[in-house]
Amino acid sequence: MKYVIFSFELGDYICNGENKVLVFDTLGLAFQYLQKHYRKPLPEQRKRD
Repeated sequence: MKYVIFSFELGDYICNGENKVLVFDTLGLAFQYLQKHYRKPLPEQRKRD
């Protein structure tokens, strides 16, 4: 089974620089790609004075 990632924000599948759809061999590889390229940083923690 192969995996592709659909971006609801873009309204299309995630593509590489050559405009070809990225296809992953495992769900784990797809998840790693999402973590590396689309992970939002956590907000900074502020201390109360």
